[in-house]
Amino acid sequence: MISNEDFLQLFRQNSAQQHIPIHTQIFRQQEAVRDIYLLAKGLVKMTRVEKDGQETILDLRFVGSLLGATSALANEPAPMTAISVTLCEVYRLSVKEFLRLAQSDEAFWHELLKLVSRQRNEQVDQRAQQSTLDARSRLIRLLLLGKRVWPRTKRAAIPGLTP
Repeated sequence: MISNEDFLQLFRQNSAQQHIPIHTQIFRQQEAVRDIYLLAKGLVKMTRVEKDGQETILDLRFVGSLLGATSALANEPAPMTAISVTLCEVYRLSVKEFLRLAQSDEAFWHELLKLVSRQRNEQVDQRAQQSTLDARSRLIRLLLLGKRVWPRTKRAAIPGLTP
């Protein structure tokens, strides 16, 4: 069985490192995802624009998040737009190579499922809190989460991914 650290290392070995400037669209809602991104440093917001033009921030992605994986696995367009909030360091892997790894390496597939499932569970928790907490409480929670996550981005937050 492959460990989470080994999964991240395998992803990194098969990908290209890239720096994404602040406020850059990584991929767009309703467009095919061409690459999968592993966030090594920075913060990304996931937004969705409805037919009436209303834009909503659906999620914030922190270090260790995979971006675009679920769309690639489902062979569906992105349900939301990914935009860098800060300068980001990512590891970019083409969808073709990502799917090849997922299909050919059972241990990679197993760790990928765990990672995607954890991200989904976090999203469900965030949505539940959005409907039960007032705006002030949500902001405090976000600031506490940021305090817990962002300092780690200055160090090697993901073994083997950041210097």
